[in-house]
Amino acid sequence: MKKEHQHLRHDKPKQNHPRTDGGFALLLVVFFFLAFFTAVVIGFSGVLGSRAQNTRENMDSDQAFYTAQSGMEDALYRLDHSDIPDQDTEVLSLNGTVATTTVQSISATEVGLLSSALAGDAVRKVSADGTVGAGTSFGSGAQAGEGGIYIKGGATITGNVYSNGLVTGGGYRLSISGDVVSAGPEGSVSHVDAGGNVYAHSIDNSNISGDAFYSQNLTNVLVYGAKHPDSPDQPLATMPISDATIDGWEQEAESGSVYNGPCPYSPTSTTTIGNIKINCNVSLAGSAVLVLTGPVWVNGNISVGGGGEIKVDPSLGTASVPIIADDTSNPGSDGTINASGGAKIYGSGTEGSYVIFVSQNQSGEDGGSVNAINISGGALGGVVLYAPHGNISLSGGVSVHEITGYSIVMSGGADLVYEDGLKSITFPGAQGSWGISSWKEVE
Repeated sequence: MKKEHQHLRHDKPKQNHPRTDGGFALLLVVFFFLAFFTAVVIGFSGVLGSRAQNTRENMDSDQAFYTAQSGMEDALYRLDHSDIPDQDTEVLSLNGTVATTTVQSISATEVGLLSSALAGDAVRKVSADGTVGAGTSFGSGAQAGEGGIYIKGGATITGNVYSNGLVTGGGYRLSISGDVVSAGPEGSVSHVDAGGNVYAHSIDNSNISGDAFYSQNLTNVLVYGAKHPDSPDQPLATMPISDATIDGWEQEAESGSVYNGPCPYSPTSTTTIGNIKINCNVSLAGSAVLVLTGPVWVNGNISVGGGGEIKVDPSLGTASVPIIADDTSNPGSDGTINASGGAKIYGSGTEGSYVIFVSQNQSGEDGGSVNAINISGGALGGVVLYAPHGNISLSGGVSVHEITGYSIVMSGGADLVYEDGLKSITFPGAQGSWGISSWKEVE
């Protein structure tokens, strides 16, 4: 038999070559991760950029609005002092924002005003009709001079606040529903719960529902909106009623009649007065009711308590009437107004009508402690408080609609509720100075 030869196979040992498909998958994962991460970063950057742009636009818009308002007030001031003719253009620059105000003559006693301000790309415009002695505009619920605004407990402000000094709740929290401005390089806001934006050189120990605009310090502040460090300080504001306007009211009062005694002037029943200068202190209590038909100048002090009442004559409709305490011989200690014990202060009964308490006491501005206006003990009604050179104190359940003073102190449940009608209030027959009879924002 033929032998079969068996050939032995000598197979080479298998070699383990690395697989390349797993590495490729990993590269794909890395690639898609990087692409996703890049898309997220780009998207997030876009959101941040958009938000920064929006907050910047909001800041510019507010700056433009306040500057436009200041431009209009400056134009009226210059009209009062004959610094510009009644048909001209006035330019005002505040913190790099420029307001251009056009004054257009309508008649010898009436002008139209249009003030426009540009900040960044934001333009705000306000227009008004000005009339000699017609009225004025209160743009904030509370406005203070360099003396600032202090709160000692339980007080609330429904509206905006503008102060040339500090705004502080002290050891308490001041509740303000709107915007809060503490102007100038010394501007400071502390211990405030603000429903709107806050503008100040420094802010501390506060809660802010809107944005915080500050130049230097933000300490222990909860901001629900955006933070804007290195923001410009807001401009110092002029008082809405000039001394020239108050002088015009006093001249009109004195031109009507003058009361020289017996003193004090203390009616015991309903008495109608207007266009009168009273050279005595005035005291109202019990069933006494003073009905105002025109400006009253008290060359002394005014006291209302125990149910005493002051109101605007119903026939005046929407008009408001000033009652002025101005002791020209002793402005440091006299020329004060005190209302307490259930005093009642009312307008005419028509919306937009108010009693304007004006004190020309200068103690606050001179560094003294005398209160130009002191309202306490449940006094309330349609009243505006105005003391451009003095201190105003509110306490004990008081309710008012607007406060303007060199300094303001609120405590013990005092309540201020700003009304839109205060943006343009009118006065009957006043002469000699320019005021605003109507106001609106046009853009």
